[in-house]
Amino acid sequence: MDLTDEPIASGWVTGRAVLARQVVQVHDLQAASQEFPDGAEMALRMGHHTTLAIPLMREGEAIGAILIRRTEVRPFSDKQIELVETFAAQAVIAIENTRLFEAEQQRTHELSESLEQQTATSEVLRVIARSPTDAQPAFEAMVARAARLCEADFSAVARFENGLLHLVAMNNLSPAEREAFDRLFPRPPERNFVMGRAFIDGVSVQFEDVLADLTYDPRTREVLQRLLGYRTFMAVPIIRNGKPIGAIGCGRRKVMPFTARQIALVQTFADQALIAVENTRLFEAEQQRTRELSESLEQQTATSEVLRVISNSFSDIQPVFESIVQSGVKLFSGAVVSIALVDNDMVRAAAVAHSDLAHAEAWRGVFPFPLTR
Repeated sequence: MDLTDEPIASGWVTGRAVLARQVVQVHDLQAASQEFPDGAEMALRMGHHTTLAIPLMREGEAIGAILIRRTEVRPFSDKQIELVETFAAQAVIAIENTRLFEAEQQRTHELSESLEQQTATSEVLRVIARSPTDAQPAFEAMVARAARLCEADFSAVARFENGLLHLVAMNNLSPAEREAFDRLFPRPPERNFVMGRAFIDGVSVQFEDVLADLTYDPRTREVLQRLLGYRTFMAVPIIRNGKPIGAIGCGRRKVMPFTARQIALVQTFADQALIAVENTRLFEAEQQRTRELSESLEQQTATSEVLRVISNSFSDIQPVFESIVQSGVKLFSGAVVSIALVDNDMVRAAAVAHSDLAHAEAWRGVFPFPLTR
């Protein structure tokens, strides 16, 4: 049977994970013939026991799954399941990359877009691939290409953080123009300026002439016109899981509306901006998990070392005290670690440790002292 053509059904583990949109672990699939009739039969044939399936989730829907099997009954731990969930999230990003690229290729074919546009979007994807830990290079590449390909006098990317829209990348602006924009941002998203309206409405927005639109923020219009001379603006939102996280916009100093093709191109850059943001977010989350795992391992190692000393020191408690304080020094960088015991109303040092021996000796000199102090 071709497993790649297996129908989605709850009678096998992967099908159950996709239909239920949740992690499914079966400790012994061979013994679960009633719950998983299809999966149990295959497990008997192939010699599998413990089976784990984790769905690939995109916008609340399962688009696939990762399946792991063991030839023995040995359930996967919570940490192992969490790691595979990370791989699943990264797989969805890879699929999303492919989907966006294919969608862009289709748009290129349908709209007969120029080679320059194809080259520009590919360059941005390469920048994203080269900088998985930092979205800023991708933002800089996007605004540069958006301004050139859309015949805009300037372009910018804004990100939503702490209730405000912040300009994180700008192109084709003089120092004086940048200073003027700095007086306008960061600012809360509102519908009376182009990026705010695109962010709130979640769709592309265009002001053909800000001087003729009475809904445009008067203060912003004054700065844009008096200092910069801009008239036409457009922006598209950056959307993640149905919620805006920023916007990309372009402006012109003359009244000349952007075409549907140009707006679609900026939308492509917005999709790529999401990829850059997600890549960075996943990397930071993975780094945090790695740090947590490393700390957990260090703590387990320290505990095991103390237990080992205890098992070898039935008649002498001092080695145990020394092991504890030395482990503390390793776990708590820069700290003085000491064990003090009460002896005849006096507090005496049983063990003291610090990475600096002189510092440890100085601390040891504090002892003994009265318990009543």
